[in-house]
Order: sequence, then C-alpha cells, then structure tokens
Amino acid sequence: MQDPAFAKETQRLSGVLHALPALQPADPDSRIEKSALQRAKKLLQIQKILLALASTFSLNALSLSFSFEVGNGHARVHWLTLPGQLQVVLAILLLAVVTWCFYFLARHRVRTRVLR
Repeated sequence: MQDPAFAKETQRLSGVLHALPALQPADPDSRIEKSALQRAKKLLQIQKILLALASTFSLNALSLSFSFEVGNGHARVHWLTLPGQLQVVLAILLLAVVTWCFYFLARHRVRTRVLR
C-alpha cells in the first residue's frame, strides 16, 4: 500500500541523510580543552590527597587504640590504657570518617564528570 505522505517524508529525510557526510564537526576550542584538562588534573590530585589522608587517619586511629605488652612469658593487648587516649582516637576516627566522605564525593565527581 502506498502512502503519499510517507513517501514525501522519506524523500525529505533521505536528502538530510545524504548531506550528513558533508558536515564536519567544529574544531574544539583549545582554551576550553586546556581548562577542562586542568580541572580534571586538579580533581584527580584532590582525590589522591584525600585517599592518602583518609588512609592515614584510619590507620592512626586503629594503631593508637591498642598496645602490646610482651614479657615474662606472656603477651597482652591493652586497649585505650592512657588517660585521654579515647578522646584522641575518637577525634582521629572522626577525621578519618569525614575525609573518607570527601574522598568518595571526589571519586563520584571524577567518575561522572571527568571520565564521561
């Protein structure tokens, strides 16, 4: 069955399709590319620093929360034995949690803005 409206639309669209290879994409502006690259580098640098800080704070909180005593044929683990040690460990742990949150936020930004 022949549809004149469909045939007319097909002819119009075929002209558009034949013109597509002649179209060339615009040359990207080098200033825009350079600023985008600089933003990406800065964001990756921030992500790297946040990962280092978050790891350091986490390991410090873990290592400061206990100590070992070895001697006289026995080994003991002491948890939070010094005065004020609990407050220090909690403060460092809070820093670790905040830094991990910022790290994952930066990681999300890298994955959604830089890699796409």
